[in-house]
Amino acid sequence: MNFRFFPLTSAVVLAMCLNVTLWAQDTARRQQANTMTKEQRIDNWLQNQDENGDGRIAADEATGLMKSNFARNDTNKDNFLDRKELGELAQRLARGAFSSRNRRGRNQQTMTTEQLLRQVPKGVTVIPDIDFIKALREAGAKDVTYMRYEDGSGHGTFAANINETGPAREKFFERTLKGRDSKYVFTVRGDKTYLNGQKILVKGLRCSNALVSDESADELIANLDTFASFGVNTVSVFFMGSRFGDVKGYNSDGSLNPVYAARMGRIIEAADERGMVVLVGCLYWGNSEAKWEQWTQTEAEAAVANTVRWLKEHDYRNVFVDVDNEGMAKRAKGFDNRLMVIAGKKVDPASVIATNFKGPPPPEADLGIHFSTKVPDKPYVESEGTPTNAPGGYWGKYSKRPDYYNYINIGIYNEQMKVNQKTITVDHLDNGRGYMCASTWLQCPPPSGPNNCPGGDGSKQSPGIRWWLEFIREKYGPYVPPQPRPQQSRN
Repeated sequence: MNFRFFPLTSAVVLAMCLNVTLWAQDTARRQQANTMTKEQRIDNWLQNQDENGDGRIAADEATGLMKSNFARNDTNKDNFLDRKELGELAQRLARGAFSSRNRRGRNQQTMTTEQLLRQVPKGVTVIPDIDFIKALREAGAKDVTYMRYEDGSGHGTFAANINETGPAREKFFERTLKGRDSKYVFTVRGDKTYLNGQKILVKGLRCSNALVSDESADELIANLDTFASFGVNTVSVFFMGSRFGDVKGYNSDGSLNPVYAARMGRIIEAADERGMVVLVGCLYWGNSEAKWEQWTQTEAEAAVANTVRWLKEHDYRNVFVDVDNEGMAKRAKGFDNRLMVIAGKKVDPASVIATNFKGPPPPEADLGIHFSTKVPDKPYVESEGTPTNAPGGYWGKYSKRPDYYNYINIGIYNEQMKVNQKTITVDHLDNGRGYMCASTWLQCPPPSGPNNCPGGDGSKQSPGIRWWLEFIREKYGPYVPPQPRPQQSRN
């Protein structure tokens, strides 16, 4: 993330968002807050943020500081803050989180990040999602205060004042502010894909609903090494999930939901450690309950731009982006996928962006995937490979039933389907095109999944995709990543 720090009187302000605005409270409100009992605080929070009146605050209901601290306060990781969790938060606040010491500087004038950047020294970057206060104290700073800002996307971010000088400050900057650098960079040249400059043929798994919970994301991360041992080098994960997943990865304005962004970030970083690639999916329309029906082209472009910006700020380079799964939003809403690609490229021209609608990818797109027409001058990846001979169609009657909101025949394949999918896999890979296995096993929602693991042989007794993974390993061998980039070459 390329945000920088600058000296402001005796403090250093760490700003991590664009168009930063100070979140200030007037004195009367602070005094009132300090006299509230725990139960009064809880009732006040619920009255203001519990939109559906169920006695708890959902992730998409939370606002302000509650929203930006949601993941920290959601101790049981169920995407809700119940009275117990709100009570624990109230107790922490009562122990001094809003003491006068911590409130210093809260009303001081602030400025935009653009203004900050004009005043900062070169060579210092800030990574997001750092617990600044903890890091500062570990670095030896004795007098630390902090302020809270909120940006236009609704995400909160820390801004720390460091009154300490000398070694403590230097140690903090050395440990915390240099940022992470992607070890692997996915690129496209001509009709080939590369990882760290070495040709790579995508062999992957569609784990589109991996963001539905922390547990699902953790399971995918835990199985990355296993998948690589079978020859897999890529996984796809969608900010809006896929059918039946209903992942609310975007807010109504097209900004990223921080709960799901944090899960995506963990997956991308874990993949980068292993030299693996992540296909990051943006829009998923169709019958998804995660879509925003009121969206126009503006919000669709904002979603792609915000995704690319987030990837750039975190230096996530072992990725490529799918703007609109199967062109669903294009068909349903008329969203121009080319303009969505352009919106992403404006944010980061180096980003690798794919289209996925029926037709050739536009000139601005780097590659075509799945529904895209194969063209001679761009790479192609079948990002949703399934058997074409499943009775009733794999994503049709074979896997769905009217009035049932989940898949059927989850992870089950007959022998003819296995032979068919293996044949199609080889046809793609042996002709220089990437191939990613999609399966109800991988992407079915709770309680049946997602199953971000190999599973079994695809029988009713042992459902799964291990049969396909074993075929890939036997045919092409385990995945051996290229060498990571030298530290000095990372940006």
